[in-house]
Amino acid sequence: MIYKFTTFVFFLQFSHDFLCKKDTSETRQKGTHKKNKREKMMMTRRSIRRVPLCLNIFFIFSFLILKVVVNGQQDLLSGEAQTAARRGDLEYFTTLLEVVDDPISFLNHQEQATEQTPLLAAVLAGQTEIVKQLLETGVDVTIPEKDGYTVMHAAAFQGRAEVVKLLLAYGIDANDVSASDGFTPFHRTLWTNSERHVETMRVFLEDGKVEVDFVSHVGKTGALIATELKHTKVLDILLREYGADPNFRNKRGDALVHVAIRAQDEKTLDMLLNNGADITLEDAKGKSCRKIAKQLRSKAVLERINRAFEELNTPNPNDNDRKENRGEEL
Repeated sequence: MIYKFTTFVFFLQFSHDFLCKKDTSETRQKGTHKKNKREKMMMTRRSIRRVPLCLNIFFIFSFLILKVVVNGQQDLLSGEAQTAARRGDLEYFTTLLEVVDDPISFLNHQEQATEQTPLLAAVLAGQTEIVKQLLETGVDVTIPEKDGYTVMHAAAFQGRAEVVKLLLAYGIDANDVSASDGFTPFHRTLWTNSERHVETMRVFLEDGKVEVDFVSHVGKTGALIATELKHTKVLDILLREYGADPNFRNKRGDALVHVAIRAQDEKTLDMLLNNGADITLEDAKGKSCRKIAKQLRSKAVLERINRAFEELNTPNPNDNDRKENRGEEL
């Protein structure tokens, strides 16, 4: 802002010199030679021709300065609010609420670079106390940042479990699909395999009552996302603890086992088969799991598939025990 005013002052000085400063030769010869009438007329015409150009430049600079005066101070203060939110400065917001006449409008203002409100900045930084204070103040929770994320999406993306709990307590929808990519906040927790994202995923499934097999707008469940990203820890939790469908098919018509085989990911395939995935399923083009693996020449995956078929054809001793017990009862 200071820079723009300095530039403006420089421009005024330049314009003055450009229009009004006398020719240097005239200055040197002042008092010794008088300009004839024709030379004076030419100088006057030259100065007049420069006026429209200088006026245009003047109006452009005036507009820029006016814009700075009207919006600049608000942008500066708003940026300070976002910075305070990120560092968890409760005192800043307590003071702000006391001195600002319309704190809601002020706190709903988005900073220029990220288009984040102070609430979004606090959510992304995991500043739970700031988030709580802003929610109690009544700020708008629907304002997105530049990528279209609202607060619940931001909390999920960053793996902020405590913030998600707080947002749920204030009635914010856990299944918000307002983002343009069609994913829910729950799906975003699966993009990273960290402990805090796993914890946040559990919050959505338990506190948020999110359906484990909720299908996104692009036809993906949590188990499919975990399979594609090879997040075996997350996949195991979804299948074993929350009962995710191990045989879900994507929009193409491929089951999870086919996705794992095509990725030549023996570990993920093993996880699926250990949690009830059907090795006999064919893909969208009618190819068996074994045929897909052979075409890819993936030795480890093919060995795991063959072992799965052997287990499938081997009688389970527990089944015989159940039959014997049933016979004794009869």
